[in-house]
Amino acid sequence: MDFSKAFDSVKHDLLSVKLKQIGLSPYITNWYLSFLEGRKQRLLYDGFFGQWKDVSKGTMQGSVSGPHLFTIFLNDLEISLNGKDILFKYADDTNIVLPVWKEQGNSMDIYNGKHYKQLHGTAMGSPVSVVIAEIVMQNIEERALSTCRQTIPLWLRYVDDTFTAVRHDEIDAFHNHLNEQNTDIQFTREVEENGKLPFLDCLVSHNDNSLRTTVYRKPTHTDRLLDESSYNPTSHKATTIRTLTRRAQLVCDSTDSLSDENKYLHRVFTKNNYNNDFIRRNTHRPTTTTETNDTATPTTTATIPYIKGMSENISRILLPFNIRVAHKPITTLRQLLTNVKDKDEPRNRQGTIYKINCSDCQASYIGETGRNLTTRLTEHRRATRKGDVSNHIAEHHRLTNHNIDWDSAQCLTYSTDYFQRLTLESWFTNLEQTPLNRCQQLPAPYKRLIHDLNITNDRKRTT
Repeated sequence: MDFSKAFDSVKHDLLSVKLKQIGLSPYITNWYLSFLEGRKQRLLYDGFFGQWKDVSKGTMQGSVSGPHLFTIFLNDLEISLNGKDILFKYADDTNIVLPVWKEQGNSMDIYNGKHYKQLHGTAMGSPVSVVIAEIVMQNIEERALSTCRQTIPLWLRYVDDTFTAVRHDEIDAFHNHLNEQNTDIQFTREVEENGKLPFLDCLVSHNDNSLRTTVYRKPTHTDRLLDESSYNPTSHKATTIRTLTRRAQLVCDSTDSLSDENKYLHRVFTKNNYNNDFIRRNTHRPTTTTETNDTATPTTTATIPYIKGMSENISRILLPFNIRVAHKPITTLRQLLTNVKDKDEPRNRQGTIYKINCSDCQASYIGETGRNLTTRLTEHRRATRKGDVSNHIAEHHRLTNHNIDWDSAQCLTYSTDYFQRLTLESWFTNLEQTPLNRCQQLPAPYKRLIHDLNITNDRKRTT
């Protein structure tokens, strides 16, 4: 926050009241007010003086009392906060940090133009959600198991799924005891049927005093896998077969159940148009662990969009340099189907490459920021107003007295990756005729491409 303009508009009588509120003696108060009341100032610009003007609000520019009065004026800001926020003040620049965790991780979502506040739980997809969920689950199970009256011979948990052994006549009591630990977290239950109970992707069955396991599939399972004809790398298709056959070997605990599962998988693979040779070559086979050479050159992984034919060639070219290529689809179902949240306004999106034009000449500034454009524009405006020589826009304004077209500032593209933003900033800067900013130079092939694009655009404009 920049309070300089707000402070310049504060009347002297209000400052007098605040000086008296902090308990200053009348002598000190009158001494401060003597610097404010009845003062005049005029502007000196390029060797010429302007007319004298009364200073009826704020403090005189350059006054030694200005910083002291400003600090006194802003002291009430800290008092007005709720005590949970963090305040950083330096002169007329103030940052207020709102700790999300202190507000129980509340988050805001926008849907149909309305704001919704999440009151319970953590945000889906947040990196901290998994850690917080595990901490909460550990706390619940420790309290529940240490205070329950029933004897629990077996308690297994994976994230929020548990596998428990309880006497049949104590199931209801133990279930209610679990739900009493936290009213916002309620457990559901599934009781074994015919001696069988699914847990994760395993079907656990018991016979006498032994437990047997095999692969479990939900009733809604459709046998639909990544089809052989799909536009995906061959490595992804091979991984589909290798993963499912490996799961069968890990889960099935008998030769008969493993044989039945492999026959079932072969039918499913064939149903998804995989030929027998491809299935045979990519079926997982247990291998013995061998010692690795720790002195070997570490492998670097590069992720690129998948283009059939080209991506495979790139992988082979980079393989001798110990660079492993991971392919990702250009278009995903998430991009095609997911559109449930309102899109942010262009100036409010995080991570942007932007352009600011000069109103009086052809100069333009290309910049990048990991924050949003609205915040960055505020910083550029403040730097221009203060004449910050380290800011290229402010320096252009100071040297030429040109006006900056703040309203037409535009977002050119977006990226949350810092190095991508630097590359894009250099790319767009090289497209400009008179850029104000300095940036990292692009390699020669990029400059050649930019040159060809400029020629093509010039031809289009002339035709």
